[in-house]
Amino acid sequence: MKKVYYDSTVQARDAFFGGRCDSYVTDGTAAAGQRAAVAKNPDDYDIIKAGKAAEPNGVAVARGDDQLFDVVRWTMNALFWAEANGITSQNIDEKL
Repeated sequence: MKKVYYDSTVQARDAFFGGRCDSYVTDGTAAAGQRAAVAKNPDDYDIIKAGKAAEPNGVAVARGDDQLFDVVRWTMNALFWAEANGITSQNIDEKL
């Protein structure tokens, strides 16, 4: 296998979907979006998760709304923690 480097993610993505390289590494959210938007036939491509990586997406809150910012931040922190510790809506009562 030979590694190929590109100057931008757009160049790397285009090389992959253009058949100029055999694989492409990016986070899962980006991979799904790029496959849906760029691939001529998205079903021809599989997204392989390598390991267990947390890929949080950002949440936007209007500047100056500190109370909402705190609620959103702590809600997201709790959700990430619960997921990392195997807590779901189905097992939360037995886990707590």
